[in-house]
Amino acid sequence: MINIQGMPKSADKINLQPAHIKAYRFVEKYISKHIVAPEMEEISEGIELTLRHTYRVIDDLCTLKYLERTAYRRRSLKVLKPLR
Repeated sequence: MINIQGMPKSADKINLQPAHIKAYRFVEKYISKHIVAPEMEEISEGIELTLRHTYRVIDDLCTLKYLERTAYRRRSLKVLKPLR
């Protein structure tokens, strides 16, 4: 992942915030209920964040290896490990 300055994000500089936990739990529940992963818009509506903030939160979770996402693919989120 790339941050605003164009430098790769470092996992040790990301602290889990309530938005990260809400997004992770939403994705986890959505996949267990619907079998497919949610789209970013669905996550955004489900956790009541802007779409831009949702992308940042999901990118952070991917950097921390809680989720995995395939670039340029819809519904490509995968849960890799449980939250600590």
